[in-house]
Amino acid sequence: MLVANKRSDDETIDTPTLTKRFDQRLWRRLRRLSIEREQRHIRTSRIPNAEFYSAARSVYQEISTAIMQDADVINLHWVAGFLDWPSFFATVAPGKPLVWTLHDIAPFTGGCHYSGACEGFVRNCGACPQLSSTREDDISRDTFRIRSQAYARLDPESMVIAAPSRWIAAEAARSAMFGKFRVQHIPNGLDLKVFRPSDRAARAAFGISDHHRVLLFVCESLSNRRKGMDLLLAAIEGMERRDDLVLISVGHGPRPAIEGVRRLHLGRIESEELLSVAYGLADVFVIASREDNLPQTAVEAIACGCPVAGFAIGGIPDIVEHGHTGYLAKPFDIRELRECIEMTIERRSELSPVARLRAERLFGLETQARAYQQLYEEAASKCEDRHAVSPVRTGASSDKPSRSSSTNARGANQCFTV
Repeated sequence: MLVANKRSDDETIDTPTLTKRFDQRLWRRLRRLSIEREQRHIRTSRIPNAEFYSAARSVYQEISTAIMQDADVINLHWVAGFLDWPSFFATVAPGKPLVWTLHDIAPFTGGCHYSGACEGFVRNCGACPQLSSTREDDISRDTFRIRSQAYARLDPESMVIAAPSRWIAAEAARSAMFGKFRVQHIPNGLDLKVFRPSDRAARAAFGISDHHRVLLFVCESLSNRRKGMDLLLAAIEGMERRDDLVLISVGHGPRPAIEGVRRLHLGRIESEELLSVAYGLADVFVIASREDNLPQTAVEAIACGCPVAGFAIGGIPDIVEHGHTGYLAKPFDIRELRECIEMTIERRSELSPVARLRAERLFGLETQARAYQQLYEEAASKCEDRHAVSPVRTGASSDKPSRSSSTNARGANQCFTV
C-alpha cells in the first residue's frame, strides 16, 4: 500500500521515495508553488460551505516504478492531492489491470468531490458553480481536460471501476470520463465483530433512561452542509413532543443548538469499539445527507442493530430497506424526515434485529474481500489472455504495498494499492 501520509509502523505500507537530486528538488519546489497558487484560487472562489475540491496535479511524479512493475493489479482509492494524473497514467504499462474504488465522484469530474445539482461531468465541466465561475474555460474545464487526456491512454478493458453504491455506479457509467470502463458494484464492508448490538444498559452511564427517545447523528464535521445537520435540526424543531428527546452528536464542531432538547455531544471518537457503544445508545440513527456515496456511519448503525432514518438519496437506499431496517423520506422533505424518525423510534424493537441481519448479509468484511479477490483474479487473467494473443507493447510502469494471496495460472497475484 502506498500512501501520502503514513501513520503506523506497518512495514507493508510505504510512502513515495522522492529523489534528492538538486534539479528534481528544484522542479518539485516550483511545481508545489504552482499548485499552491491554484489551490489558493480555488479556496477564494469556492462558494461558502462547498464540498472539497481538488486539482489533477501533484508533486508526486516519481511514484514507485519498481513496485508497480511487479504488481499484477493496481487498486486506486482516494488519491486527491496525491496522484499526479499526467505522470501516473503515462507510466502505467499498457494493459496493466487497474481497479479504482470510488469514495466520491472526483475521479471523473473537473475537481468537485460531490457535484450537487451540477451535471457538468456528464459533458466536459466548465463554468463551475462551486467556484462561482461563469467562464467555460475555468479551472474545472482545465482539470477535466487533464484527467480525460490521462484516461485516454488506457485500454478500456484494462480498468474496472469498483462502486460501493449503486448510485455512484450509475454516476460513473453516465460520466464522460468513465463511461467507457466497466463498473462493478462492490459495497464496502466493516468488522461485524466490533460493530455489533450492545447492552442498552450503557444508557444509564450517560444519564439516559428508558423513557428517553434518543437520536444519534455522526459525521466527520458537524458543519459540513452536505451531511445535513441543519435538516435534522429543522425536523426536530417541528416535533410536538420534545421534552423526552436526547440528541447525541459525534464529530468535529460545536454541540448542536436546539431549544428544549437535551444534547449530548461526544466530539470525535477514534475508537471503533467506543463508536459501537454510541450506536447502542440510540433508538434511531439519522442520516440527513444531501449527497452521499455509501455512508459508512449508516452501515455501522445497522450492524449495531440501530435502525436508520434518512433521505432516499445516493447510496442510502442500499443500506436502509424502507419499513424493515428504518425509513426513508423523500429528498429533502423535512416533514417526511420527521415522520420517518418518529416511526423508526416507535418500531425500534422490531427493526433492530432485521437491521443486524441485513448488515451480516451485505456488509461483512469477508463478503467485500471475496468480491475484490474475484475482481483481481479476473483482471489479471484477462491481462494474461490479451498478452498471450499479441505481444505486450513497450512502456514503463511506475507507483499501505499489499500482497494478495489469490492465485491464478501464474501463481500468486500481487495487488498494489494507492
